[in-house]
Amino acid sequence: PILPVWRGSPVLFDVRGAGEQRGRRRLGFYRRAGLRQMGYATRIFGVPFLVLAYGPEISDEALMEVNRKIYRTAFFGAAYERQVLIPAEGGGQA
Repeated sequence: PILPVWRGSPVLFDVRGAGEQRGRRRLGFYRRAGLRQMGYATRIFGVPFLVLAYGPEISDEALMEVNRKIYRTAFFGAAYERQVLIPAEGGGQA
């Protein structure tokens, strides 16, 4: 594998801007490196992100919970509630 697996756990990536040409190339790079696109997207402070994972298989639901925990450690209370949408409306499109 190109990327190491962190202690046997999946590695989570948020990728911005997959819609424009540069973003599509970036997404292709990550896919060639072995990352897989999950079935949900996030919106953090109004910015849409695709969610990619690397490593052992994990369900969207389980990874969403990990994703939420990560952002809850950075943003508290009302900031988290207003600005962190996991999953974002629209499913797996960012």
